[in-house]
Amino acid sequence: MSDLRPRRNFSFGTFLVAFLIGGAVVYFAAPSVRERFAPSAELASESDRDHDHEGEDRDHEGEHHDHDHEGEDDHDHEGDGDHDGEDDHDHEGEHNHVHDGNFLALSERALKNIGIEPGDEGLLTLEPTDFKKSFSFPGLVRYKPGRSLVDIPAPASGVVTEIFAEEGEALCPGEPLLAIQLTHEELISCQLELLALLRKRDLLESERERLAKLDEGIEPRTRRETDLQIKENDAAIEAQKRALLALGVSERTIDETLVQKRDLLTTLVVRVPESNASNSGIDFEIQETLAKRDAEHYSKIKHYQQLEKILVEKGQTASLGDSLCVVSDLRELWIEGRAFESDEALVNAAYSKGSKFSAIFPNGKGLGTDEIVPDLSIRSVSNRIDPESRTFACYVDLTNYELETPALDGRTSESGELAVAPLLNWRFKPGQRCELSVETESIPNVFVVPADAVAQNGGEAAVFEFHANEGGKSVWIRREVVVLHRARRSVVLANDGSIESGARIAKRGARQLYLALTDGGGELQSACPCGDHDH
Repeated sequence: MSDLRPRRNFSFGTFLVAFLIGGAVVYFAAPSVRERFAPSAELASESDRDHDHEGEDRDHEGEHHDHDHEGEDDHDHEGDGDHDGEDDHDHEGEHNHVHDGNFLALSERALKNIGIEPGDEGLLTLEPTDFKKSFSFPGLVRYKPGRSLVDIPAPASGVVTEIFAEEGEALCPGEPLLAIQLTHEELISCQLELLALLRKRDLLESERERLAKLDEGIEPRTRRETDLQIKENDAAIEAQKRALLALGVSERTIDETLVQKRDLLTTLVVRVPESNASNSGIDFEIQETLAKRDAEHYSKIKHYQQLEKILVEKGQTASLGDSLCVVSDLRELWIEGRAFESDEALVNAAYSKGSKFSAIFPNGKGLGTDEIVPDLSIRSVSNRIDPESRTFACYVDLTNYELETPALDGRTSESGELAVAPLLNWRFKPGQRCELSVETESIPNVFVVPADAVAQNGGEAAVFEFHANEGGKSVWIRREVVVLHRARRSVVLANDGSIESGARIAKRGARQLYLALTDGGGELQSACPCGDHDH
């Protein structure tokens, strides 16, 4: 008996282990067996939850239906079952269900936070066009040498007695700048010699008239000698006039002051030149003949210059040729572009073809948008490359213009004689930065949109088309597009049918819309624009 008991226990243990292993294999290998036990497990789970929550009764009657799927596998009916006319989605506020990942609903407040203007102002209607591909490089507005700045020199030695204008004041050609008390010996001696010749001519004319009244017995030789002396004196007068003109005295001043009035110039007035040539048009006049400046005077002026800098002080002695002041005339400027050494071939090609450049000024006129100045001609290309920046210069002509300023209101100075000059405000100013651009090739039949209208994540690019307004929110549809070219301020999209012509897309904020759609994580969340759902 003792020998048989251990053998019987060994047989029973072996049978028990084999039974458990076989049952596990059948359960996990056969789906039909597993599904038969699933309802019981779910009931047991629901029953446990009922015991844990007092006061909550759950009726599980009718919850389990037998499905007869002949020859078919069982399906998970999440979203495909019969909801008995009820939608299990939460429709309070927004839809939060997953549809196809391309729809997004945003409130008006959210659009404002993104920067999209409400209504049609924030939308762009797509129209196919030809895009001009361009090459661009930075530029800087500079004074045009020999044109923009005029240095006013002292035409004679003297002491500065008056300064009539202030730095920054708008001046018209012919207005007085400074008054100088003459001490220049050559100028004074020329005037004295001219006055002496004029007096001599008067005497000779008187002598000729006296001889004409005498009898004919007077020898003709005396009359011929008098006529010859008058001609010689006239030649000397003309030479002295030319000497005064060479010293900077205007012809009008010589005729009016010296010839007619026979007065010596002791004080001269240096005026704004009539042209950009500083040696012409400087009038020497007696200080008492200065014209008054009033509102009527300013209203007749079509062009103003500006006093940039005064280089002398009142009471200072100025020698011949010393700089007195600097006047600017900004009607003509230069744009100095700086292109890299590797872009020299493109610039030279544009120069040789006579291609027109465009200057792009950011935030033009302070309106928040760029101002583009087209049809600019390149003037020259530098043959020197900067060793530090590895760039070379090219120069483009820029025609300037004055911005509108408030009209004169007739205000006068304390003396009641000098009106307030208008504000001189040029559109383009030296030191202003811009971007020079020249066209290189054309891309036909494409959509050109602002850079902020396209969201790009890796290799994917998308725009957001406006769909409709529903429930106080605007619904947007994400449209994937193909980017052909990306410039600094615009993006060129292929017209390949991914988005139709005439579609209205958001002008800006595409990146923020993309982040809102992907919920910042990558799993697309959508708000469906339709009313009924089939799940």
